[in-house]
Amino acid sequence: MPLILITQAVLSYVPCQVWRFLNRRSGIHLSALMDAAHVSSEASYLEIREKAIRYITNQMDRYSPPVCNTVHVIAWNENDL
Repeated sequence: MPLILITQAVLSYVPCQVWRFLNRRSGIHLSALMDAAHVSSEASYLEIREKAIRYITNQMDRYSPPVCNTVHVIAWNENDL
């Protein structure tokens, strides 16, 4: 019985450590994005809220694949037919 519990503990610990390792190497700072989201939700001034939201969207655009460009190309090619 203890061997099964130890195995379960290791199997739940390893994916967490892999996730943390890959998260650090990706360049995306999730804690900074979450802090900015919290600031934007708690901000009383519109300028602070807009600045925080602009930071979040810039970071998301920076690390997301260019899906929109592909959609436009496909729509453009369909109109050509």
